[in-house]
Amino acid sequence: MRRLARLPLAAALLLALGALALTAFAALYAPHPGIPASEPPAGNLLGAARSYLFRQALRNTLLVAALVFALTFAATLLRLRKVPAARRAWSAWDALAAAPLFLPAPATALLWRPLFDHIDLANRPDLALALVALVFAWRLLPLSFLVERMAEHASAPRAAIVTGLAALWLTLLDAGTLLLLTGGQPFNATHVWASWAFHTVWVSRLWGHGAVMLGGLAAAGVLIAGLLHYLVTHPPGRITPAASPAPRVRLAPYLGAALALAPLTLHAPHLQLAAPGASLAGLMRLGYFHWLANTVFVWLLAWLIAAAIAAGDLSRAPRRDLLAWTAVVVGAAAYPLWPYVATQFPGLAQNVDSRLILAGAAGISAGLIAYGLAGARQASRYTVLCMTALAAALLTLNQTSAQIVLEGGRRAYPLAAGMALYLAEAPTLAGERAWSLLLTLGLAWLAAGAALRVRHDVDQPR
Repeated sequence: MRRLARLPLAAALLLALGALALTAFAALYAPHPGIPASEPPAGNLLGAARSYLFRQALRNTLLVAALVFALTFAATLLRLRKVPAARRAWSAWDALAAAPLFLPAPATALLWRPLFDHIDLANRPDLALALVALVFAWRLLPLSFLVERMAEHASAPRAAIVTGLAALWLTLLDAGTLLLLTGGQPFNATHVWASWAFHTVWVSRLWGHGAVMLGGLAAAGVLIAGLLHYLVTHPPGRITPAASPAPRVRLAPYLGAALALAPLTLHAPHLQLAAPGASLAGLMRLGYFHWLANTVFVWLLAWLIAAAIAAGDLSRAPRRDLLAWTAVVVGAAAYPLWPYVATQFPGLAQNVDSRLILAGAAGISAGLIAYGLAGARQASRYTVLCMTALAAALLTLNQTSAQIVLEGGRRAYPLAAGMALYLAEAPTLAGERAWSLLLTLGLAWLAAGAALRVRHDVDQPR
C-alpha cells in the first residue's frame, strides 16, 4: 500500500518537471518570425530582450507586484499587531471580510470596472496600474486571515511576509483581472507579464516568444515558493501578546465587511431588487449555473488529485526536507505552464474534456505545494486534507486564462471563463452582470466562512 501511495506524488513530480523542460526547450528552439536564422538557440531570448513591449510589461509587473506586496504586508502586520491570533473569535463579519479571496478573478475585475470607466487610460497608464494593484490587494488581503488561522504561533512580521509573498505569487499569475480592467490599453502600455504572455501565446500564437515569459513566471514561482517554504517550515517565534485583552467589540471585522461590499455600490442601479426575475432568468439562459457547477466539479476533482499526491512519501527522514522543498518549488513553477503546454499537444486539447485538464493542472500543483508544506511540518492527515482543499480552491479560482486557452465551450466553462467571456462586455447585460456578482459574492462569503471555521492542527503528527 505504501508503494501505491507514492505513485501519485512521483507522477506529479515527473509531469511538473516535464512541463518545465518543454517550456525551456520552446524558449530556446521554437521558431519565431522576427528572429534571424543566425541567432539560435537563444533567438527567442534575444527577441524578448529587444522587445519594447516585453520590457514595458516587465516594468509594469514589478510596479504592480511591489505595490501589492507592500499593501498586503503592511495591512497584515497592522492586523496581527493589534489582535493576537490566539484571541481571535471568528464571526460572519470576518467571513464576509475574507470573501474577496474566494471570488474568481473576473468577478473581482467586474466589481471594480465601473471605477476604471472614469479614468483616462490614454494619458494616465501609471494611475491605472496603481488602481489595478489596489484591486489585487483588495482581493488578496484576506490571505492574512488564513495565515493567521493556520499559523497561530507565527510572529507577526513572519506572518505578514508569508501573506505578502503568497499575494505576490497569485498576482503574478493573474492575467484575467488586468485584461478586464484595462485591456492592456493604451497601446499595450498597461500589460503585465502574465497578460502579455497570454496575448503572445493565445492571440499571436507565438509559442517560443511566450515561453520566455512563461519561463520568467516559473522562475519567479521558484524564488517565491522557496522563500515561503523556508518561512513556513522553520520554527517561528510566537506572536507578542497585547498589553491589554482584546476588546469584546472590535471595529476591524465590520470595516473589513464594509470594504468587501464597497464595490457593489458601483452596480446598485442595475440590481433592481424589486424585480430580479428577469435578470436571474437571463443568467440561467447564459449558463451561469452551469459555470458554477463546472467550477465545483473542477475543484472537487482537483482536491481529490491533490489529496492523493500530498498523501505520498518518497523519502526517508534525512531527505524529507529536500523533497518537500523540491515539491513546493516545482509545483509553484509549473502552475502557470499547464494550459499552454497542453495546447502543444493538439490531440490532448481536442479529445480530452477541458475540465479534466484544468482539474489536473490545479490538483497537481496544489498537491505538490501542500505535500511540501505539510510534510516538512509533519501535519496530520486531517490538516493535509484541509490544506489541499484550500490550495485547490485558490488555484481553481485563478485559472481564467487557462480556461480560455483550452476553449472548452460555453457549457464546459467554469465560472471564471464564463463571466469573462459572456458577462464582461455586453452592455445589454448590466442587470445580469450585477446579479451574477451579488450571487458570486454570496457564495464566496459561504466559502470563506467554511475556510475560517475549519480546525487546523498542524503540529499533530501524521
